[in-house]
Amino acid sequence: LDIEIDPYALTENTWYQDENSNLFPGNYILTQDIASPTTGEIIALKNTQVVVENLQSPIGKFQDINIYRVKHKKTNQEVYVSNGDITR
Repeated sequence: LDIEIDPYALTENTWYQDENSNLFPGNYILTQDIASPTTGEIIALKNTQVVVENLQSPIGKFQDINIYRVKHKKTNQEVYVSNGDITR
């Protein structure tokens, strides 16, 4: 893709993490639509719930921001989010 990413535009909210960058269990609300990493189509809509059932360690990083695998409550589908994509 011919997209230029501003590295300063990406921020990470660490309020929902422990000291080891694990995401705390609980219900969260998406702050934006989430696209499928394989197809690019929207699979989870803004203001819908995702669930973290157990303390979740990051599955990877993008531009030094932790990425987590969570479950979309309505569709029961796994989605990938950063702390900037969720709120309580």
